[in-house]
Amino acid sequence: MEIDLESQYRVAALKELTWFYVIDRPPLAIQQEGQKRIIGSLFDRLITCLEKSPNSPKIPIQLRVIYRDIANGEAVKGSFEKNKEARCARAVTDYICLLTEAQAVDLGQRLAGRSQSSMFGTWFN
Repeated sequence: MEIDLESQYRVAALKELTWFYVIDRPPLAIQQEGQKRIIGSLFDRLITCLEKSPNSPKIPIQLRVIYRDIANGEAVKGSFEKNKEARCARAVTDYICLLTEAQAVDLGQRLAGRSQSSMFGTWFN
């Protein structure tokens, strides 16, 4: 399948605009650094909890379900069968990918003991 030259130019222009106005913006770069820290901290804390006790009520229900599905699914027959750490990492990664930005921030605050919100917050539902 061939893409006409005019469409290729439009795509290239849109990519350049995205880099200029979104990706390379200093104010966004600062915010993205904070978001990276939140995600990294969430990953570390959740994986530690999941490795210690996959069925603990301290672990979000949805994460427990994801972990259980990975442990019981066809994927176990492959790379996850003998590697609990890989199963935990996959489950935590999938769980974090499901969170909105607000949910990730809220969960990070809860795990750090700094949340002021109700226990029925955005990530609990």
